[in-house]
Amino acid sequence: MLQFPDAQPFPEIKRIIIAYSSGLDSHVLLHAVAAMRVELTGCEFIALHINHGLSEKAGQWTAHCASQCEALNVSFANINADAKNKTGESPKSGGA
Repeated sequence: MLQFPDAQPFPEIKRIIIAYSSGLDSHVLLHAVAAMRVELTGCEFIALHINHGLSEKAGQWTAHCASQCEALNVSFANINADAKNKTGESPKSGGA
């Protein structure tokens, strides 16, 4: 677990938003930040998941993220984005 020598090492920080994709890296980060709450008192923690709708299981990933946040008592926010290509668009063109 990360530990800081001072009780509040970053007093100006009032909110930490964790980009939570549901992948292994962001899952580990979420757990590490949740464990740091003891040292970072007075700081609001939010896990932000963006559902791009690209996978058939995208809704299941969003539900998984929400349940993990609930278990860790971390606020959860989800943004649904339509990132699917329209007919004739390249995935790399960004719709342009």
